[in-house]
Formats: sequence, C-alpha cells, structure tokens
Amino acid sequence: MDFLQEISVNLRNTGILLMLCAIGSAGHAGERKVRVETSDHFSVWASKVDGTDRRLIMTDPKRQITHTRISPDMEWMTFSTYNNFGKNGLAIEDNNYANSELCIMKLDGTEMRTIAGPVPGEINCNGSFSSDGKRIVFMSTRSGDGCLLYWYDMATGNITKVPTPSALHVLSDPHEVKDRIIFPSRPEKRGESQAVWMMHTDGTDARQISFPKKPENAPREALLIGDYDCRMSPDCTTVSIFRNVGGAFHIVLLTVATGEEIDMTEPFFTSRNKTAEGVVDWSSDGRLMIFRHIALDHDGMAGVGLYVMRQDGSGRKKITLAAGEFPHCQPGFFPEGSGPQARIIYQTQKNPNFK
Repeated sequence: MDFLQEISVNLRNTGILLMLCAIGSAGHAGERKVRVETSDHFSVWASKVDGTDRRLIMTDPKRQITHTRISPDMEWMTFSTYNNFGKNGLAIEDNNYANSELCIMKLDGTEMRTIAGPVPGEINCNGSFSSDGKRIVFMSTRSGDGCLLYWYDMATGNITKVPTPSALHVLSDPHEVKDRIIFPSRPEKRGESQAVWMMHTDGTDARQISFPKKPENAPREALLIGDYDCRMSPDCTTVSIFRNVGGAFHIVLLTVATGEEIDMTEPFFTSRNKTAEGVVDWSSDGRLMIFRHIALDHDGMAGVGLYVMRQDGSGRKKITLAAGEFPHCQPGFFPEGSGPQARIIYQTQKNPNFK
C-alpha cells in the first residue's frame, strides 16, 4: 500500500499511519475522570498560536482523541473517541467509526462525560459547538437510515435530529455559524464526487455549494474524490474544504456568494506525491486559518506539522510542537481572535520519528 492510499484508508481526515503500542486503559460511557498522564499515547494540547506556553489538556493511553472543539464561552471542549481496538491494542478512527462516542469536558478538568454512544455498530462523533454555545451538532447513524445530523442540547441533554433533505443519507462533519450549517454529503449515484451542502439550521434553503470534479487519470482510492471537513468563516462568506483531488488532499477556499474556488495548496506543491493539506479551522476574527500539512517528498519528516496562514495564503508559518509528538486530525482555535496571545488546540500521538 502506498502513502496516499494510507492517507485514504488509515486516517480519514488526512494523515499517515504511524501507530505505536500503548499501555493502560480508559473509561467508557457516562461520567469519567479526566486523565492527564504525560506517558499516554494520545494527547490533547493547548498553546499559543506560535506553539509556546503549551498546556496538556487530557490524555488517553489507548483511544485516539479527535475533533477537539472549544465552546464560545471557553468553558467546555467537545471531542470524539473510539472503541474498536486494532491488533496493536489501539482504538483509532480508522479501525471503524462504528462504536465511536461523542464527549464533552470542562477545560478546567473538573468534569467529563459521554453525551452520545458508544453503541456497537453505531456512529456518534465529529461534534461542533453552535455559535451561541447552547448546542453541539454531530453526526450519527442512530436512526438506522444512514448517517444524519443531530443536536445535543447543553442545558437539557436532549438529542434531536437536524432537518436535512430527505434525499441525503450520508452526511458528516457539520459546522454551524450564524444559523447556517454546512456539511459534506456522499452522492447517491456512483461516479459522482462528494460535495458540500449549506442550509439554515431549520433545514430550509438547503443547497449544494461545491461541485468538485473527478480529475482525469486519478488513482483508485478508498476515499471518494471530493470534499470533506468543511469549515465556515466567521462572517459566513467563505468555506474551507479538505478536498481529495485524486492522489493528494488540498485546501480549497470557496466563496459562498459566487461559487468561486481557490486551491491554496496547488501553488506551493504542484506535485501530488505524498502531499496533503487540510482540516482547516478559522480564528474567531477570520484573520488566520490553522491546518494540517504533509509534504514528505518535499521536506521529509519535517514536512509534517501544523501551520497557520492568512486567507490570501500569505504568512504561512509552521507551529512549533514538542519532539516525539505526531500531530493528527483537526487543530482548532480558541474563540479569542488571532493575536499573539490567541490559543490553539490540537491532538497528538507519541512517535519518536518526529524530532
């Protein structure tokens, strides 16, 4: 299996299969104790946007932690974790999303609990706070009618279905800003590309906004050509897309009003060999984007890391991480702008190859 196939098969949201054995055990559904052990294999970190003033938020010895998102009041974090263990004793998202669970925890470490799942064979994951912080939108297969979107109410704990077009049965990675939700949806017809949809939170005005085309001579991959992990800018004018362009993954910015697209990765890495950029998050003032970057052929192991850049592509800068920590999945911003004191949150797993 080559590297780009590994990206598709082993880390759905971009990456490399770099897994080591770990020790210990973790809790399951309901109330749980927040674990913070520096020796654990999987970790969640917060730091300033330049990588300084690092703080270890939580850890797990065996279960991967992904999709860490901070509430608008900066009191809570939501995250996904997994329960299907591989031969190496680790539970990661690529072992199957079924039996996943969605959790919340207070950032001061005083409380953590599961809010959806784990249920054998059922997906519950990839949550994101609403703009007012009162709800979390996430993806779930609990209805038995495909993967749909649901709200978790922070005050009551109630879970309700998000109204979506009845023709769509495989939805993922939702993000809400100012009463608008965007999400990728898998096509019903074979040969079509996965695309991004937008609608109001009540399900009205639902429309497809991205139209990725399958490139000629694209290699055969496990992951569909098209769009994943979309995030909306704070002013709702622009959507960042993690696009499988066929043999690589690129950051594409879509202007909602016009449909105009700009590939932010192509100018820097014209070769698609062992290149992936994406899973963008926006700073709350819209001035910076944080993203995962992989360019092994270009830079070797140093070509894997977290970066920030402005919306026009300028100011690309690598964030300094600790040695022995491999950044995986989705980095994000605290909702406090993009100044020198602004903080980011990201997930890592132990790997000595990263110096």
